[in-house]
Amino acid sequence: MRFHSPRLVRATCTVAAGLMLGAAPALAQDAHAAYFLFALASSMNLTEQSTPVCDAAAAKQAQDAPQLKVLSTHSYRLSQSPAELQAQMDLYASDHQFTALTSWTGSGSLNRSYADPDAAGYQYRVNLFPDAAGSVLCIGVVSDGSAPEQ
Repeated sequence: MRFHSPRLVRATCTVAAGLMLGAAPALAQDAHAAYFLFALASSMNLTEQSTPVCDAAAAKQAQDAPQLKVLSTHSYRLSQSPAELQAQMDLYASDHQFTALTSWTGSGSLNRSYADPDAAGYQYRVNLFPDAAGSVLCIGVVSDGSAPEQ
């Protein structure tokens, strides 16, 4: 069940970002980064909880791509399988107009990166890991250096 219309949430965040542009471009970009997480959490009914697998994934991504700055990491445990979450993430990205930067890759875990056309310089790194109870969903918000600094 969706609690928020994707178009309404995106429009609200876009207006908020536009209002913040006059004050600081970085704040507008932060609004778009928060939108990705807020819309995902509300559309999939997520509750954040720390997981060692997500901490390890974030450290590995930072090591593998030192040109990207990790801004925040978020982890969730869900009862769905990684394959089910993969389909949900694809639908979520389509509904909310996020662009897939990579194909799903990985062995034992699934990985994909997304971007918001309205938040240049930010990427959302998604990792799906199998778990005894279903899956662990990890999201890393990263900057490629072209996002405005605060």
